[in-house]
Amino acid sequence: MRELHFQDKMDGFQIRLVSDSTKMYTHITIIARNDVGEGFEHSSKYLTFFLHPEVMLGRATKTFNRKNPYGITFDWTRKADIILE
Repeated sequence: MRELHFQDKMDGFQIRLVSDSTKMYTHITIIARNDVGEGFEHSSKYLTFFLHPEVMLGRATKTFNRKNPYGITFDWTRKADIILE
């Protein structure tokens, strides 16, 4: 499991990206929370051997940006602290 905690808030929300990989699939979850406690979470599943990791992240963030009700614009290429578990 890999976690990325983004230092900068995006549109008032703290963003966390969690990915978990099996031999067949990669699950990517993007979690957004603000100071009030409101939040949104979106999960995606991709075939591990079919796509490059950057393509998977790009698709997951596009879907997150379209579906979140708060109008958060998430850019995964910003600097992040990486925690490997």
